[in-house]
Amino acid sequence: MSCTEGYNKNLFLEQVGEMTAQLKGKTIYKLSYPSWEHGTRLTWLMRNANLADAPKDFRVDDLGTKIEIDLMLDEVVYI
Repeated sequence: MSCTEGYNKNLFLEQVGEMTAQLKGKTIYKLSYPSWEHGTRLTWLMRNANLADAPKDFRVDDLGTKIEIDLMLDEVVYI
């Protein structure tokens, strides 16, 4: 990764995330759902997935109809 230019920053952060998940015994899951369910999904995740804070790095598609989010979850929570 280039610290001055930022090249491969996303690749670096992805690898750090994967190593962190492995150390914690968790898996990174990519969740995708309709945007109108976002509040309900976040509420459920906060209650059941042991998240310290509500995720803020979600992505919305160009039409605003679908949301994707990457989360580190236990397999029990995901199932």
